[in-house]
Amino acid sequence: GSLPCNEFQFTNIKGERIRYYLNSGVIYKCSNYPTCPAASVGPLTASEVNVTDLDFYISGESPSDRLQPRVTIVVRALAGDGVERESSEIRIQTTISQRVLDLL
Repeated sequence: GSLPCNEFQFTNIKGERIRYYLNSGVIYKCSNYPTCPAASVGPLTASEVNVTDLDFYISGESPSDRLQPRVTIVVRALAGDGVERESSEIRIQTTISQRVLDLL
């Protein structure tokens, strides 16, 4: 398996560089990486959610490895403030791949 990365970057179909990353308990998306002007950066998580871990496991990134490119995203977070709402831990894992096959 691959080692976890704490951010994920890719080029979308429009040729734009996209970056997902964790900063102070919030997952952010930058739509114009690497410059990331303020207008292109936005939080993806609600203010009531504190993300404690965000890991990306990437495989198949080399066209010669005979693997379909994919990324597994693992998120651990705490929801609720523990005062007005009971605090609970959330664990989410999903795997995504590009639409077009990239196998040699």
